[in-house]
Amino acid sequence: MSYDGPAGNIVEEVRLICVNPTGNNNKFILCRLFDDGRFWRCWGRVRADSQGELVKHASSQKLEHTGKSGMEKLIYSKTRDRGPGKTYTRVDAVDGASSAATRSVSTSSLKDVARKQIDAGCPITQKLVEYLADVNAHQIMSATTLKFNKTTGMFQTPLGIVTPVSVQDARSKLDILADAVAKRDWKSIRFNEALERYLRLIPHDLGHRFSGETFLPDLQRVREENDILDALDASYRTATTAPAPKVGGKQQADAPKIFDVKLEVVDDRKVRKELTQFFLNTRNRMHAVYDYKIKEIFSVDIPSVRTSFEKKSKMVGNIMRLFHGTKSSHVLSILRAGLIIPPSSSAHCTGRLFGNGVYGALQSTKALQYTAGYAPGQSRFSVSRFFMFMCRFAMGKVYYPQGTHESLPKRGYDSTHAMGGKCGYLRNDECIVYDTSQVILDYLLEFSPK
Repeated sequence: MSYDGPAGNIVEEVRLICVNPTGNNNKFILCRLFDDGRFWRCWGRVRADSQGELVKHASSQKLEHTGKSGMEKLIYSKTRDRGPGKTYTRVDAVDGASSAATRSVSTSSLKDVARKQIDAGCPITQKLVEYLADVNAHQIMSATTLKFNKTTGMFQTPLGIVTPVSVQDARSKLDILADAVAKRDWKSIRFNEALERYLRLIPHDLGHRFSGETFLPDLQRVREENDILDALDASYRTATTAPAPKVGGKQQADAPKIFDVKLEVVDDRKVRKELTQFFLNTRNRMHAVYDYKIKEIFSVDIPSVRTSFEKKSKMVGNIMRLFHGTKSSHVLSILRAGLIIPPSSSAHCTGRLFGNGVYGALQSTKALQYTAGYAPGQSRFSVSRFFMFMCRFAMGKVYYPQGTHESLPKRGYDSTHAMGGKCGYLRNDECIVYDTSQVILDYLLEFSPK
């Protein structure tokens, strides 16, 4: 966050926000207390520049010598109940650009860190890593209102990087919003109360006029907001990573270890032929990506994921080879720690019809749709490279649902297998496990359009 106030040592900072969708309010107050007793504040409408920095009007600031008591008095006056559209709340966030915890990574962009830490021995895999870092930033910025801070290499709201506690609270509000959007119920009290709370937790640059319907017009936008929460979660973990330890009295310049993964181009012709044939044999002509061709195959090895899977798979058994499609912008995050299960209870947020789990497809083109933007509820992605994972799922004891509205997972079962043509309106099989240790990523396949 840029700062052009008075010079000196800042000992305390408080960020306040006031949002009222029905009244078109979206305002902030930034307060800073200095060690010499000065108290500075600025205010304005929540807005960020192209770098994600907070923007304020030049005349919207004030410097006083009332110290901590003056700052506390102002905060109390703004946060007590002043009626709809007038009461402010605190924003639970950190400033990624100035946080002391980030100084060890501030000088390295995400691309630099990935390039140094991912074991990618040949030029092809090194260029792949660079591309994934670039598209990670570009796609999230173009699809959402989140901004990317080039100084830190992290995503943040105009008022900073939101803490995990606020992100978790925001997820519960997004569930409510998703259900209302699915019913096209933008005027209900429940929707507007949830939206007000959500925007106070996750500050947005909404322009000069906004409404609930313009902010969340459809479920695609809801899912983009879910992407924002995922990105903020990851950014906070990066922002609060402890600096590298001192060795010999000197601070190490290397960034904290974020990636522990090995990528290699698969050169073995027999293996390539086997994997390609498996992909071809599992296609479905009904999918728009049926004619996509495999361009390159990379082997993936994440030691922590491999160790967990080897232990779990021996316990549950019933291993299946499946496909997992994802946006190009998510591939780098998956390589960092494997597949995750975002904590959302609403299927509208992520399209998870069969509970919160990791989804795999028997039909390769079913999964490939999610890479190219052809899956239900998605819009086409403006990317030039398309990727899909080939995985193994330890399915164990399988439950076969008869419809899409059952409460899952079922007690006593290790997984769910929803069968196309037999489970509600589902046309293609979906396999779901509810423990990430039941999945291992074996290969990353790159595709080119027909």
